[in-house]
Amino acid sequence: LRMSQLQLLFDENTPIIYSQSDKLEENYKENKFQIFNEFSQKILDEFNAEPQLVMCDYPELYSIMAKIIPTEKISFDTLPLDSAIACEIICAAICHKINWDFLRSEILKKTNDKPEWLNPFYLKNINEQEVLYMLSNYEKKERIKAKERTEILNSLGEILLKKKNNFIDILCNEKYRLKDFDSITAYFKEIRAFSNDPEEKKLRLVIQKISHYEGFQPLRNYINPTIDYHIIRSFLRRGLIIPRTIYAAQYIFDVSKGRKENTIASLRKLCSSTIKNISAITAIDIYTINQIEWWIGRSVCLGESPDCILRDNDSQWLKPNFKKCPFYNVCMAINNKDYISLIEPKYTGNSY
Repeated sequence: LRMSQLQLLFDENTPIIYSQSDKLEENYKENKFQIFNEFSQKILDEFNAEPQLVMCDYPELYSIMAKIIPTEKISFDTLPLDSAIACEIICAAICHKINWDFLRSEILKKTNDKPEWLNPFYLKNINEQEVLYMLSNYEKKERIKAKERTEILNSLGEILLKKKNNFIDILCNEKYRLKDFDSITAYFKEIRAFSNDPEEKKLRLVIQKISHYEGFQPLRNYINPTIDYHIIRSFLRRGLIIPRTIYAAQYIFDVSKGRKENTIASLRKLCSSTIKNISAITAIDIYTINQIEWWIGRSVCLGESPDCILRDNDSQWLKPNFKKCPFYNVCMAINNKDYISLIEPKYTGNSY
């Protein structure tokens, strides 16, 4: 399936009608496909969000960064469209606690070597040893979690077979017209990997990544922020999310305590709200703001040693326009070293 077969996506005589989804994230209990836990109200109540938004010249800063955002290091654009979409969905489904570029690289290698592995029947029956071999070069061996990722792939293949669908059928009807947004998200929520997180991290991620492809850009009209730990860490350091009680501070700094799905989701919800407000302040769409924050978190505001003065190769995308991190002058962590040494917390869920 290539783009020539998707010309009907934008047939001027049959416009696509999208249903309203603005309040989707508020209607968990009414949606039969969602089996999420509630957010932790305690976490929501004990953090302040966005206290420094008025302190930066955000429109100017983000306008500059929006023009120089790097592209994905590992692209699936060379694959047929249906294979590329399959790879995006698989990456989003099993991306928790593993390097994004490494995962995409291994998925691309496997697809080039063995394209039939993207068949739903193959995925339903893929075994742990094959997944382990695919990810065996990952440096953090304890995070490979082959059994867990195998089960996710098995369940993904199973739901597709049950519905007699291929990956493209999640998004398009039998005439290759894009489905309405609610139908697409409802389908994803029947898939285990996308149905156990109140803040819909993986679901939001896959929608963002699919919207990159020609014919699927209208999905950007419905995008909500995708929050990974890199963004959480960056927002905490910059003082956009501030723990205002001892309980909240312990939650951030005491990594001996495991994190539950609903508490992590609450922290992500606060970050998501911040991105939406930055989007409103700057008049730049959520997708672009999210991409900027994703790259700042992964190339500048690093876990072990933040590259505040842009020395490393990964941060050079900013160098032509900035001498330091764009947020250096208002970053709380510059004067509070506890935030520099933030350690990723222990977490046992599969949506982080």
